[in-house]
Amino acid sequence: MAQPTDGQNGSLRVEGAELSPDWIKQLQIWWDVHAFYPKEASTKNVSGTVKMHLWVRPDGVVWTGKVEQSSGSEILDEAAYEVFLRARLRPFPPGTPAPRADIYITMHYVLANRQAGNAPAPPKRPFTITSDQVQATAVDTMKQKICTGTLTEGYFFDSQRIPVEAIFYRAPDGTPWVKWTSYGGTVIQSQVTEIGTSAQWTGMAATGHREKPPRSRFAVWPVGDNHLSGRQIGWTGPPAAIDLFCK
Repeated sequence: MAQPTDGQNGSLRVEGAELSPDWIKQLQIWWDVHAFYPKEASTKNVSGTVKMHLWVRPDGVVWTGKVEQSSGSEILDEAAYEVFLRARLRPFPPGTPAPRADIYITMHYVLANRQAGNAPAPPKRPFTITSDQVQATAVDTMKQKICTGTLTEGYFFDSQRIPVEAIFYRAPDGTPWVKWTSYGGTVIQSQVTEIGTSAQWTGMAATGHREKPPRSRFAVWPVGDNHLSGRQIGWTGPPAAIDLFCK
């Protein structure tokens, strides 16, 4: 097994594989593109530091991850977890003799610097995002638009495509909601949880259960102009992918 390597001024530790400085640099670039500061945390002036443990395959896919050290804020911990969920990083350099790498990243969520006058801002630490980089959520970018598409359940060789529709809106008190139509025209109105740019909500109860049936839960996030991608979350059955176009 490769010796642990430290980099990025103590914000990163790699075990299980010898990854080049260029790979580490590309990881920082990936973070700078994909990281987000949760809107709720920015509004509430919440900041903190989260340490994540990622298991990364040689093809660059983040196989799984967990919060190794909490920031003390559930909002920031979820943001740190969410940013690497489904992530595909740069593949390992050719010839890297390792089945995976254990990567420990310390992520800094910092409130925007509001200095008086023209005093220069302090240098930015690696794997840092500030609250002035808050991105619009799926609710805001698609609000009141009619988003239609499919929910594809099952594996490629045995899947079914279900027509679905989502209309996001905000109630008079500002809370986000979705009107979700699926499964043969069943319509529900569900309150949305906003995590980063994603919108998550609870759908109808699953069928075929004698005991109290579990309820479906979905998440979508913007992947382009008027385009949302997503999946069913917290689900142990076959994968379910969501693809929506809004107008």
